[in-house]
Parts: sequence; C-alpha cells; structure tokens
Amino acid sequence: MTVNQSQRRTREWPLLLLALALVLSVCLPLRQWLATEPFAGTNYEGLVERGERLLLGPEQIACYVFFTWACLILVGRYREVRRQRRAFQLGLLPTEEGARILPEDARPLMRKAEQINQQRGPFILANLIRLALGKYAITRSSPDVSETVKTQAQVDLGRLVATMATVQYLAWAIPAIGFLGTVRGLAMSLTMASADKVALPTSEFLKQATGHLNVAFDCTLVALALSVPLMFLIHQLQRDEEELIIDSQQFCLEHLVNRIYDPEPLPEEDEVPAAARSLHRKDRAMNLIGLELNSTRARALSGPAGIRPHSVPLDGRDADLPMTISLKGRNPEVGRAGLSLCRRMPHLVCDLFIPRLGTNHEWQAGRHTFDAAKALSVVFEHLRGVCSSANGLALCLPSYLTREQIDWLWKLASKAKLPLLGSVPAAIAQVLVAFKSTPWSGPALVVDADDHALTFSIVNVTANEDDWQPGQKPRSLSLLQTLALPLPRLGIRAWKARLIDAIADRCVRHSRWDLRDSADAEQMLFDQLDDVLEAARREQMVEVVVQSAHWCQNLILRPDEVRGFCAALLKGTADNLHQAFSVGEANGLQRILLSWSAARLPGLVDAAHEETEEEIPIIALPEDAGALGTHDLAIFFHRGEFPREHLEAIVRCPLHVPPQPKQKEKKRRRFLGL
Repeated sequence: MTVNQSQRRTREWPLLLLALALVLSVCLPLRQWLATEPFAGTNYEGLVERGERLLLGPEQIACYVFFTWACLILVGRYREVRRQRRAFQLGLLPTEEGARILPEDARPLMRKAEQINQQRGPFILANLIRLALGKYAITRSSPDVSETVKTQAQVDLGRLVATMATVQYLAWAIPAIGFLGTVRGLAMSLTMASADKVALPTSEFLKQATGHLNVAFDCTLVALALSVPLMFLIHQLQRDEEELIIDSQQFCLEHLVNRIYDPEPLPEEDEVPAAARSLHRKDRAMNLIGLELNSTRARALSGPAGIRPHSVPLDGRDADLPMTISLKGRNPEVGRAGLSLCRRMPHLVCDLFIPRLGTNHEWQAGRHTFDAAKALSVVFEHLRGVCSSANGLALCLPSYLTREQIDWLWKLASKAKLPLLGSVPAAIAQVLVAFKSTPWSGPALVVDADDHALTFSIVNVTANEDDWQPGQKPRSLSLLQTLALPLPRLGIRAWKARLIDAIADRCVRHSRWDLRDSADAEQMLFDQLDDVLEAARREQMVEVVVQSAHWCQNLILRPDEVRGFCAALLKGTADNLHQAFSVGEANGLQRILLSWSAARLPGLVDAAHEETEEEIPIIALPEDAGALGTHDLAIFFHRGEFPREHLEAIVRCPLHVPPQPKQKEKKRRRFLGL
C-alpha cells in the first residue's frame, strides 16, 4: 500500500552516529589531556580536578550524547517547519479577491499541487489541497471538501505527534541516566562501611566517602541541567508544528472551501412539469420554503411553486435537524451534538422546549442559562442561513400549541428576521397532502407524534364544488381543525425510554450486565432506536449492539418482541384512539391519517385497524408530508390570498389544475405570384 508523505522524514539513526562522533571527539581527548595533570602544583589543580569529576563522568558523557542527538533531531524538524511554511507562497490556490473555484477547476489545481510536491518535496499544505480537490472533483460537495480538510489535518497532526516519540524518550532518558549515576554513587559510598575501609585513616576515609557522594550528586545536577533547556526546545517546536497545521487548515478554508462555487443546476425545460409551466412566471421564480417544526425535529422543503420541492439540509448533510441544543461547549450547538448527549449527559442538553414556550422552565449548565424562548431563538438563528435566500417561509406547527405559544413563536421568528409568511397546524398540512392524492369530503382523524406528545386531531374537509363527485378532482377545498387532543405521556420519547428499559432487562437476563449503569452504552442504544422502530414498522428483524468498557452484547429483536416491549403504552394509545374514533365516527369519519412518526410506533397501525371498520381507509403519510403541505400553502400566503397569520381554518384553498396548453397554429406559407 502506497501512502503519500506530506513531510520529509527525520533520519534519526544517522544523527545518533553524528552525536556520538561529536561528543566523543570532544570528551575523550579532554579526559586524556586532564589525566596528565597539566595544572599540577598550581592554584587551579583542585578546581580542574573538581570540574573533571563534575562534567566528564561516564553518566555525564551519556547525557551529552542523548542531549546532542535530541538537539540535532529538533534542528532538523525546525528546518522542516520553515520549509513547510514556504508552501504558502507557492500559489497553490487562487488568492485574488473575488476568485471562485468551479468543479472543472478542481483537477487542474490538483495536478498543480502534485507537481509542486514532486519538484520541491512533500508539503502538508499541498497534500491538504490535493486531497480536498480530489474529493471535490468526485462529489462536487462543499461539505465533503470541508470534512476532508479537517480529517487530513488531524492525520498530519497525529503524524507529527507520533514522530516526536524518539525526542520524548530522550527527554525522559537524560534524567533517568542522571539518577542511575546517583544510585551508583550512593552505592559506592555505602561500601565504605566494609571492614577494609574502616581501618583507613579518618582523613582518607572522609575523602573517599565524599568523593563517592560527589559522583552521585554531580550526575543528577548535569542531567537536570540538560533536561530543562531540552524540554523548552521540545515545547517550542511542538507549538510551531501545531501552528503550521492550523495555518494550513485556515488557508484551505479561506481560499478553497469558501471559494467553491457550485450553484444548484436549473431543471431543463423538458423536466419542468406541466403544472409549473402553466404558472405565472413570477410564481416560478419564487423560492418558497415549507418548514415542519415540532419537538423532535425540523424538516424543510424548498423550491418554486408548482414544482416538487427538494429537501433542504438543515444539519450538515442531513435533512432533519434534531430539536436539541448541546450546552457542553463554550457556544451552544443545535442538532445532533445535543442528541448525542441526551442519555450520556442529559444535564447538558436543552430539549422539549417548544411545548414549554411561555413557561418559567429553565435549563442551566455552567455559564449557560436557557429558557424555551432563548432556545427557540438559537434554533431560528441556525435556520436563518437556510432561509436567507428564500422569498417566503411557511411553518407547520404542532397541533397542541396554544394561541399564546404560537404568538410567542411568531415574535421570535420576526426577531430572527425569518421571512415568515404564515403557519398552519400539522394536521391541516398533512390532510392537504392526503387529499391531493385521494379526494374525499368529511372529517378525517389525524394521528401525529413527536417527542413531547401523541396528538389526535380531527379536521373537517369540504370539497367546494357543487357538482363534485368522488373520483374527480375539485378545484378548491376548505379545512377546519375541530379537535386537538395531546397526550404528553405517549410521546416518542416515552416509547424510546420503554424500549431502553426492556432491552436493558433482556441484557441483564442474558449477560448479568445492566446497560443503564453505563452512560456510553445507554447512549449507544438510544442512537439505534430509530432503526429499531423502522424495522418493526417493516416487519423485519433488527440487530442491536450494546457495548461498554468491559462488555459487549448483540441482540436480535423480532417485530413481535418490539411490540411486546411497548404493550403498556400501546394499550393507553388504543384507549385514547377509541375515544377519538368515536368522536369522529359520530360526525361521519371518512379517513384516518397516520403521520410518518406515528406510523413507526410499534403496534399503532394494527391498533388503528382493530378500532375502525373496513370501509374507513387508514393512510400512512410520507415522511415529509407536513413540510410538503406547508410548501403548497406558501404560494397562497405569498400572493395574499391567505392572511399572514396562523390559520386553524382555511376557506376555499385552491387546488391548482394546470390548464391545457394552447395549440399553436401552424403558419401557412403563402406564395405571392408575380
């Protein structure tokens, strides 16, 4: 396997030979010269003898070798850092103001970086640019480029740390050799207590004993004196190398990631649906956003009116933005950063704040103090970048919100400068999507779920056509929400907590380990619960892996087991479903609609079939039904056909039917004779 190097390697073993040659060429001749006693009989005799014992002992010479070897390695690495910094002046990327990098520019710039690497030696910056441009040439995605730069910078920093192992060892070995000499000197001084040494005269005995103690302390003194400047040089070099990596990463962010120009391609004329071509040109030019917002997630669809909107990534490359805020770092983070802490460090997570709007509930973590309004403001600030280029935004809100909470939400959206046009309850937006697929007239029961509550809503649907017959498509309809029954104890978070407890009990029976005692293991299981719910909905088995620092457990869960785990919650849901169904049936219930999140709750679809008659269809809505229905209504908010406020009733909502295109008359050629 070939690995492209981003820096020149330091040749440590040749430097060891050089250090040995330098130290021995100085110390050995000096010891031989001092052995001839050139200063005998002078005033410097004692001083020179003391200096020889202090500086030229065997342990001291070994320390000199290690110190010289470490210094030679550090000098080589410092020269490499200086050489690496020259890459910033090599013109690897366009740095002119206003310059942009197109997808077709990626490979030429990548070849240029490769050529510079081959001609002038490997560069960390050139390698970063080469890998990032290679990723951009394949995926044409700016987030992928940014992630590649970040990952490769971490690799280069790790390589620099790993190659410092020899120097770190030498910095430890020098004091260790000094202590070895100390032990030798102390051991020699202790031998003075032997019988042959005690018979010596007192003056000679003291002279030899103090000489051995001098050896002990001299070795330690020299070793510590060498280790102090060596550690200073090591830390200075590490700082320079880390600054090199940070500057290289910053250079790539400023002159590569921020200069990528990849506009969204416009559809070809043949790809534009007839409904879009029949709209007014001004409507087709608008970019409208339908945003579904609840206690679990935010999901947005964007695009002009009349065209199937596309999903908008709200959390990196993910379409869904989890409605959680992490309070762990210096700045609060919205999205999956908080979701990854909700079971491991729940005290550092702010969640379920939408239903607490207007209350005094607070979340405190370190220097952060949040209430529901502040938390929602942080979410809106995160969404403002997505909505900045839109002509308008329509919101799909949970049906359990009160009028005061909706007014709070509108004030916060206006403060965040979101282009808010209007909002509707989630039940109305979901009914609109279902009606456009299969029209009907009469009330519909909508079952929706988020982390806060399971909500039953009844929406009256009236097709506003006197001669409308089933099977035909009316031109307009009226929607009125007459009931919204939230059940906070049956929210998605309660179902997930029940699954965690049930799976933990099964682990205890199998392996005698309780995963709830490990925060990391419980968080790992929580991250897999969405897959468990989806597999149960599809009647498939799913594997769950739970791991802690000391044990690992693999479980295979069957759909009937998952439903059995949630039997208590399912019974409470079925009882409330029966009551809501009775209210709707008394008014001539026509449809039961299950949102995507509600249909994933284990056993809920079967419970709905048991409560209903065969002639009442049960429809499971798609995942983006709320955002899709809100996007369809955004055009009418923008035109002024609906008031710009929260609507719990919509009167005569137009259903666009594209007119037949006019047949172009063929021009008849006329022959004008002379």
